[in-house]
Amino acid sequence: MYVKVKLCSNDKQNEEPEIFKIRDNATVQELKEKLEVLFGNSLGMLNIRSIFRTLDNADGLSSILRLKKPNESATDIPGCAFSLLSGKKIVALLKFYSYAEADEVHKDSVNLPSKALLLPVDIQAPSDSNSSVSENSSISNKLEEKSANFNKVEKSICPLKLADKSVGQNTMLSGNQAGRSISIFRSKMHNMARYCKKEHNSDKEAEDDFDYDEEPNPMCKDKKRDCCVQNKCGKPDPRPPYARTMPENRQYGLVLSNDDPCEDVDMEKIMVQLFSIFENCEVQDLYFSDCTSTAKFCRNLLMVTEDDDTADWVIRAIEGVCPPHSCERFIDFFHLIHCTFVLPLIVPGKALCSIFDLLELQNCGLVTDKWTVVCRRTLDPCDPDYHSKAVSEICENEEFEMYIDEESRELIESQCSKLKYCFWRLKFVFDC
Repeated sequence: MYVKVKLCSNDKQNEEPEIFKIRDNATVQELKEKLEVLFGNSLGMLNIRSIFRTLDNADGLSSILRLKKPNESATDIPGCAFSLLSGKKIVALLKFYSYAEADEVHKDSVNLPSKALLLPVDIQAPSDSNSSVSENSSISNKLEEKSANFNKVEKSICPLKLADKSVGQNTMLSGNQAGRSISIFRSKMHNMARYCKKEHNSDKEAEDDFDYDEEPNPMCKDKKRDCCVQNKCGKPDPRPPYARTMPENRQYGLVLSNDDPCEDVDMEKIMVQLFSIFENCEVQDLYFSDCTSTAKFCRNLLMVTEDDDTADWVIRAIEGVCPPHSCERFIDFFHLIHCTFVLPLIVPGKALCSIFDLLELQNCGLVTDKWTVVCRRTLDPCDPDYHSKAVSEICENEEFEMYIDEESRELIESQCSKLKYCFWRLKFVFDC
């Protein structure tokens, strides 16, 4: 389908709408990711509302839209446009158009015929709720006022206009604020990695190709659940950004620094360099973390990838940045120290973040924010050294290979190289 975006601010009322494609069974979350690139707002600030409700991130666009009937007038239907809110402010109106209907009329360019307009499924307000009717009426009036110019006949616009424009935004970066730039940067890396991804194995291709007739996997709705998030009753998380990355993913983290120790990392120059490479689509199989793709700390920039190939690609790409910047692996930047320990699996599948949080609670002064797990394996009872390593006989034991900071090592060694965990004492073995 096509999405038409009409800005609502007074100084942008006369600007032509933006138009872009999105797959028919995309979710509201995917739509927000595309809009995040356009507006530069953080994903958490954006909400999309129909006339009756705010759409959930997991909602499928195809399930909340219907095709306009041949003799149905859109101007007589309240809430035919969806509103895009940043916080509590309406920043744009959205209209959806059938891809097939639009392409049937215009093969090369899209004028978005009125018969292709897609409307909300829940057009009629619930009759048993006076309060909701009143609220909907108020919203309808606001939407009709905002969309006075939204139903004019549009000029022919390339359906890929938004994608082309967003890729070319590197020429406009100098006027952007840091927060907007970081947001665009994060979304662009995520989206371009999708667009440029090419699978070389036909079997893998069959597994990974989208099936537009299938419902999305419920296990893949929100990968951000894989972040190390502390529940502090709504209070902001004061920890550094790498602490919010899963310990097993920190090995793919990169730290970017300006070669001039007196200067901060130059986000603008880094983005221009990466955008120029993305624009030519000279990349494939790039995977960036959905939890903490980029975050600034001190004078440095943390960038978390999801595999070694992506990390190596970023390191090579940063070599072309001017002024010169360095890009180091997370383990190398913090000079982390190799060690191993064995953990009894009381709850199989328990997140490492939760395990490390318990270690911090039971061992005063311990901070595991930098602990980086690179390997874990279940001990085999048939191994000759099993009994010397195993902590418990009543459950499985798992051996962890990881890197920790010097402060943690000093604390552990001061306690005979052991840490409390539940009612066990776990022995840590460091390289000589």
